[in-house]
Amino acid sequence: NSRTEFLLATIGNCVGVGNVWRFPYLCYRNGGGSFLIPYFAALLLVGVPAFMLELALGQRFQRGATHCYLRLHKRLAGVGVAGTGMAFATLVYYQTILAWSLVYAFHSFRSPLPWKRTDAERFWEHGVLRESDGFEDYFGTPSTTELS
Repeated sequence: NSRTEFLLATIGNCVGVGNVWRFPYLCYRNGGGSFLIPYFAALLLVGVPAFMLELALGQRFQRGATHCYLRLHKRLAGVGVAGTGMAFATLVYYQTILAWSLVYAFHSFRSPLPWKRTDAERFWEHGVLRESDGFEDYFGTPSTTELS
């Protein structure tokens, strides 16, 4: 059913990793329950109307965000481009989180677990990111003749 598909796609677009993963942390960091008051005010006054406007424009013009705002007024094309750019940035961010999850999933099949030998932070920095201790790890220590 196309209505069910639309509803599920819309919910999937609205409820992302950030709502589950980052939101509780941000609430705690920014004042707990008192953070919810401005959050819901901004959500109801800006977020929901802007979302409904974009849904209505897409339904009316049967085009993407850039073309919808362009048809309203040529100066509004930047709004559509900015929305598309933000969607792309969010996509890159979520793909990075998924890649980290896959790296940990892959390493979790090893025995013994790599983060059991050292702490998880050191495993992340040196085992996954392959951070070095310095410039000399890649090119060696420069000799005195090379410096003069």
